[in-house]
Amino acid sequence: MKQWFLDVHPTLGFVGSAVILVCIKAAMTYFRAGLATVLLFSIAILVQDKNERIIPLYALFVSGVGIISYSSFLFNLGKSLKKQESNALDTSTIQERPHFWLMPLLEWMVVIFTILWFLIISNAR
Repeated sequence: MKQWFLDVHPTLGFVGSAVILVCIKAAMTYFRAGLATVLLFSIAILVQDKNERIIPLYALFVSGVGIISYSSFLFNLGKSLKKQESNALDTSTIQERPHFWLMPLLEWMVVIFTILWFLIISNAR
């Protein structure tokens, strides 16, 4: 049976555990779909007709960095889930903030490289 509790979440405010669980599912959908999008678009860039190339091959560099950032986040999350029973995205159990926190760094890498990816892909033509 799931426990229901109220918690003060850093970005959501005073919420119940059900809201946090829904947010975690939405976040995981974003990260997995983002990885799939960058991967599939990279494949589309690679299989373009050589004579009618719309997006140049240098755009694959940013796609590769995006793939690495998404993959490293998902890999690190999976590794941390195997070590502990609680979800690594649920910060309600953390009493003291660490000096260096790898998960937020990887999350910000995903955000920054996704924005960069959109900008470079849109201006690559």
